[in-house]
Amino acid sequence: MYIQHFELTSNDDILEAQNALASEIGPEVEKLLNLTEQYVAKLERRERGLVSKAELQEGRLTNFKARMAARDNRSGNVDRADRRTLGSGGNTSEANREKLKMLKAKKQRIQYAVERLEMEGKQKTRQMKTMGIEGA
Repeated sequence: MYIQHFELTSNDDILEAQNALASEIGPEVEKLLNLTEQYVAKLERRERGLVSKAELQEGRLTNFKARMAARDNRSGNVDRADRRTLGSGGNTSEANREKLKMLKAKKQRIQYAVERLEMEGKQKTRQMKTMGIEGA
């Protein structure tokens, strides 16, 4: 046979123990809550950044596809024009051909840079609007 023994504790002792425990645990709980809130805010910022980056990449891809389609549509005309200017007439030299090739490559790089800057400008505008900054 098992006999249980209970001690009676006064209400004041119980309240005092509860307050001591709360004062000991409370700051730690607050600290953990603050750390959690900071981490959640960091993840939200990262998510917004990734969404913006994805939108920018999507825009670049769309523009790239459009440029490639346009180039394919007019490639026959450009090739014929190049052949006429660089053709077998003997008027142009190999140096002119190389210069034309370099200028075309430079034009393409500049077009890409302009497109990238336009996309970044649009992205910044969207970011400012989502952050509530008007006048953008």
